[in-house]
Amino acid sequence: MRVILKESVENLGVLGDVVEVRDGYARNFLLPKALAEPATPQALALLEQRRKKIERERRSVLEEAQKLAQRLSGQAINIEVRVGEEGQMYGSVGAGEIVSRIAEELGVEIEKRQVLLPEPIRELGVHEVGIRLHPEVTVQVKFLVMKAAN
Repeated sequence: MRVILKESVENLGVLGDVVEVRDGYARNFLLPKALAEPATPQALALLEQRRKKIERERRSVLEEAQKLAQRLSGQAINIEVRVGEEGQMYGSVGAGEIVSRIAEELGVEIEKRQVLLPEPIRELGVHEVGIRLHPEVTVQVKFLVMKAAN
């Protein structure tokens, strides 16, 4: 099924792209979440009329992401965790905790899926984690995982 993307979708395309996807993916994911619309002749004609507006929106979203990347780069965020007697962490630090710490300390709202964390952090120390703010903009943020003061 051919669809027109209404928003950027990771690993698929950006706003305004006409892409070919499987029918089930379109019907069960893209269309219900209003991420895309069917590529009908009328919709394609409207898309051509809106191309310039879409390009301006793309540029503004990219510029916003670049400004946010500048704000986030060089930041060091502390995460306190419970530690056992031998210095071993209880549990791990995952994308959810990273998102909440960024929101608390920097006031920046991001989604868990934007955090590029191949596996949860299980050791104390400094860890660099990638944050994908835009398909073209990724920033590295330092996290200092340290023992809680209990």
